[in-house]
Amino acid sequence: MINAIIIFIFAVFIVISIKSYIKHLKGESSCCGGGSRTVKIQPSDKNRANYKYSADMVIPDIMCSNCALKISNALNAHDGIWAEKINPKAKKAHILLKAEIADEAVKDLIQQAGYSIQNYCRNEL
Repeated sequence: MINAIIIFIFAVFIVISIKSYIKHLKGESSCCGGGSRTVKIQPSDKNRANYKYSADMVIPDIMCSNCALKISNALNAHDGIWAEKINPKAKKAHILLKAEIADEAVKDLIQQAGYSIQNYCRNEL
């Protein structure tokens, strides 16, 4: 009887592992609670000449490409902001701004997406 219970538990574990692995292969799961495919939001304007400012920042709690996509979407959804490069390995982001958007407004967008910011530095292009 005990052997049957152990075999059953082992079989359940195998089935759950296989299902999880299949989701991972399909890109449906990630470290940040994936489960559905997030569509990337493109900035309304991808002409670099239209952006007068850039900003660089460290995002210490970014863990994966899904995190980068969430942050990118949070920024690109707002006119005048382009999340040009978000590097989860370096935990850094480089964004372009069309106008002098308040630093706190950009920080708030990222915090609303669930992430924190360190070393925010805005530059004029």
